[in-house]
Amino acid sequence: MSIFDRYPCGYDVDIGSSEAQKVRAELVQKLRSVLAVQGMRKPVVNDIFHRVGYISPDSVRVVNYLRRKPVAIFNPGAVIRGSKLWVFPRIVFDYYWYVSSIGFFEVDVGSIIDGRLESSIDVELVLTPSESWEIYKGCEDPRIFIHNDVLYILYTAVGTSQGNPIIIRQAMALLNSSLSVTRKLCFAICTRNGVRYRTFWKDSAILDLEPPGVNMLTRPSIPTNESYIDVNWFGVADMEIGCFDLETMEPVMGFEKEFEYKVGWSTNTLKVSSNEYLVGWHAVGVDNVYRNGLAVISREGELLGVSDYLLAPRREHTEFYGDRPGVVFGNGLVEHGEYIIWVGGVSDYCIGIFKTEKNRVFERIRWLRG
Repeated sequence: MSIFDRYPCGYDVDIGSSEAQKVRAELVQKLRSVLAVQGMRKPVVNDIFHRVGYISPDSVRVVNYLRRKPVAIFNPGAVIRGSKLWVFPRIVFDYYWYVSSIGFFEVDVGSIIDGRLESSIDVELVLTPSESWEIYKGCEDPRIFIHNDVLYILYTAVGTSQGNPIIIRQAMALLNSSLSVTRKLCFAICTRNGVRYRTFWKDSAILDLEPPGVNMLTRPSIPTNESYIDVNWFGVADMEIGCFDLETMEPVMGFEKEFEYKVGWSTNTLKVSSNEYLVGWHAVGVDNVYRNGLAVISREGELLGVSDYLLAPRREHTEFYGDRPGVVFGNGLVEHGEYIIWVGGVSDYCIGIFKTEKNRVFERIRWLRG
């Protein structure tokens, strides 16, 4: 086995090759339909989420690393297990390289419903950069899915490859019941004649999983002659070989050109009926502020309904000022009783806990089908 066989996420078809250009051309062709749809959403914020509270770097202590206090803790994935909310935050310890890892802590979900947060929280690191394709800037922005006691963490891996300064990969880690990593992989878009194509890629969520197959929401950045186009996609992937089938890749939701310049999926999905999944999305406005809404998607990736903005940073120091001002961003969406809880990053420095009643969410959905 050569060194290149050990690190498959870094070595694929050259993005400038004729094979890559054919894949890109097909993706650009697919994009045209979703980019033509405008006026589906309005530039209004219907702020239906109550602020439960915030978890700052000063609120936590890392228990399994020599550096106990991070400089930033934000963009957390989340899932409910019994009476506990499991939270998987992105953690940064320095501003020299800004290398990210993913931690874990749990809180009582009932206390969140009651509007209470613990003042001091112990956090352990569970996912740290270890592979060549993530060793530059680490592991970012997790989304969590549990299936048969296996924890699947979708995350953004930031590394270098073949002389490129920064390569952003859509990665996945599998963890066992002890929260130990058993496997890491990252994805490519693959043709049926064996071409593996990668571009900058992040913001994915699992809809339905029957290993090795997985229906996913995802957001590859599609290069054009001038820049990249970022819209929300659906695709079917094979986890064994780390491939999205190009033929299954379809754009689902674009940005509104009048007031946005890109969109992405923000959270994991919540199954709300036999073939309806609730998912958070974000859009970056022409004013560079991140705002969030919710959508309902079918298992096959069809956009069934979508809201306008339901969660956005308030114009106050706590939410609007941070390492990247003007951001509320995913990554965890959970359901408990009559409530939807959104566990999000706030301006890239702390965690915000937001909750609302389910009926208020669905009152704001504009149904497109069904």
